[in-house]
Amino acid sequence: MNLPEQPEYALAIPAAVKGDYETARKNLQILILRARDDGDRLNTAFLLHVLGDIEAQDGNPEIGHTYHQEAIVLHENHPLPHLMYAEGLLRAFGRPDLAMQELQKLKEILDSGKLEEGADEKTLEWYETEHRTLTDQVNKQII
Repeated sequence: MNLPEQPEYALAIPAAVKGDYETARKNLQILILRARDDGDRLNTAFLLHVLGDIEAQDGNPEIGHTYHQEAIVLHENHPLPHLMYAEGLLRAFGRPDLAMQELQKLKEILDSGKLEEGADEKTLEWYETEHRTLTDQVNKQII
């Protein structure tokens, strides 16, 4: 599924930016169901992460954590879901302490040499750079 071509995606993302979380939530849930029906684990996980951040921004952090955890289960040994959760914990949840914990999990995956194959085509070096950058951002907020 090409998300930018989906009308629900075109509605969900601007709605989220404007703070219209109900519209964003409704359209993301439609997309998640569609991605699941198509067996599209990568987009399902991505959309779950986006919905998790929206729930956190809308004052529902426990629901947000649940969506993020569900996304991680789809690709547990791939770095991307851990990176997305760490970013969400920092930016949407306002929890740099939890973001640091998730970054540690990401680092363990990167150091293990046992990366799950993914369709995102990002390199190990890209993930290492993102890890360092986000770790620096988290450290600035923790201090």
